[in-house]
Amino acid sequence: GKCTRVHGHNFEVEVTLSGPFDEETGMLINLHILKKIMKDKIVEKFDHFHLNDLEPFQKTPPTIENIAIVCWNILEKTEIGDYLYKIKVHENPRNIAVYKG
Repeated sequence: GKCTRVHGHNFEVEVTLSGPFDEETGMLINLHILKKIMKDKIVEKFDHFHLNDLEPFQKTPPTIENIAIVCWNILEKTEIGDYLYKIKVHENPRNIAVYKG
């Protein structure tokens, strides 16, 4: 279909964390840390690139389902990995994939 032709999307990646919060700080994780990890590991890696040309999508198509799995695999290797609960990738308001590892 038409989606096999080159086209673009403005994906939104939503990360949900879960776990015990630090009683001293009142936080699960400092949001500045989460924002930096998302910028360095997800946004900088995928934003304004042709996803089919990137290593994670050489053998698998960059569907929203596969993008969610790739994001999970990247983030689970960071300091938020133990807190990952789910990742949602929004292609548009109606097309959303949820992955829970």
